[in-house]
Amino acid sequence: MQGLPRIIKLTKRVYTFSKNVNKSCKQCTEGFDIDTDIVTKHSHKTNRLPRKSSTHWYHVDCAKALNII
Repeated sequence: MQGLPRIIKLTKRVYTFSKNVNKSCKQCTEGFDIDTDIVTKHSHKTNRLPRKSSTHWYHVDCAKALNII
């Protein structure tokens, strides 16, 4: 089961306090600029024990290319 994608503004506070997040684009693996829009998608599919969810971050253009949004 996966969560619905959301478009958010990546502020310095969001970037600093985010947990369980790979802080680069899941598609193109490039980093993000502060104060830009990004797409977040919550994922429950992990290989870790105990099962923890994670959040994947995408550039808006990358998310559109993957039909996430």
